[in-house]
Amino acid sequence: MEIKAKEKKKHTWVNDEIEIDFRVPYYIQQIIDKCEEYDLQANPLYFEWSEALENLTKDLMYDQILSVAQREILLKRYP
Repeated sequence: MEIKAKEKKKHTWVNDEIEIDFRVPYYIQQIIDKCEEYDLQANPLYFEWSEALENLTKDLMYDQILSVAQREILLKRYP
């Protein structure tokens, strides 16, 4: 019987189980990149960028650039 080692989590705060399977605007991608960078460093600045993502995606949802479902996926991945 083979016992598999539990896969090591890559990120500190980013939810690795959530996949982004849609295109995001360039400025959202820039925020995502900062979130990923700060998360890998376990830098608390992650939360500033995560909050910026939350605020900007709300505006994009109202402007119908992102759907409600897309925003929810982004916010679940980058809490």
